[in-house]
Amino acid sequence: MNDTPPPSGTRIRFYAGFKGDETPRTVILSGREYPVERILWRKRIRLTGRSDEFEVFRCRIPGRQVEIRRSPSGKTTIRIIED
Repeated sequence: MNDTPPPSGTRIRFYAGFKGDETPRTVILSGREYPVERILWRKRIRLTGRSDEFEVFRCRIPGRQVEIRRSPSGKTTIRIIED
């Protein structure tokens, strides 16, 4: 499994359910929208030496998997996972 950096202009749209639980719904790569077909797993991680937790999602979008990391401040990063 190799990682590919996402193209510039990458964005993620989240949806908040009735409990305020935000999940990724759409990934936008180079202006093209890809719906999140399935969230494969989700977890919270705490980096060494830090007190805040990041939320990490591994998702299936058409033709690939992506890993989305969201910081407590709301900043998101994405990695494209090559099969």
